[in-house]
Amino acid sequence: MGEHRRNLCTCGSGKHRNACCNRLSPATSAGRKQWHFEVTSEEEELRAKSLAFRSTGSHEDACSGFEELVAMSPTNAVYWTDLGLSYLDLSRTQDASEAFKRGIQVAPGYPSAFYNLGNISLDESVRLHNSGIASRADVAQEADRAIAYFRECLDSDAKYAACHYNLALAYRMASRPKEAGHHMTIALRLDPSFTLPDGFRMQRDQF
Repeated sequence: MGEHRRNLCTCGSGKHRNACCNRLSPATSAGRKQWHFEVTSEEEELRAKSLAFRSTGSHEDACSGFEELVAMSPTNAVYWTDLGLSYLDLSRTQDASEAFKRGIQVAPGYPSAFYNLGNISLDESVRLHNSGIASRADVAQEADRAIAYFRECLDSDAKYAACHYNLALAYRMASRPKEAGHHMTIALRLDPSFTLPDGFRMQRDQF
């Protein structure tokens, strides 16, 4: 499960660090909606400070900073996503889910919020599978929840490579190999730096 998150931006966008962080308005391209959130210099400074805390493992300090940010600007979905990720760092999964959902409330369709909700459900599906005591139905139910979130993400950003990658993993957890292979193929063609996991094959008929 670690491979699909390596070198990704700490903001939770699912994009690589050198193509993301602190860019609140990603460039518009085919299959993508442009997201723009007005920020003040004070907010930019506090976010940079909080991201630095998070990157060095000072999770309580990072969380406090992001809580302050959402209080200052409650309609900024980026800040809600930041806060959700900080809650995850502290193993506060339910609080993280609520933060991501608030991001969707203030910016319907915001892809990073759906992506991270999908990750929570995917991780839970894997946890259930690895426990050895959960039923296949329970594993598949959580995987189906992840699939729904990832598909919502792709509705807003069809070229979200990390989302295609994790959607492929969710389809595999749901025992749907055809869909898994389809989205893994798209993910690796959008971002060749990803690694093809064991058990997957590229579908050469894509694109």
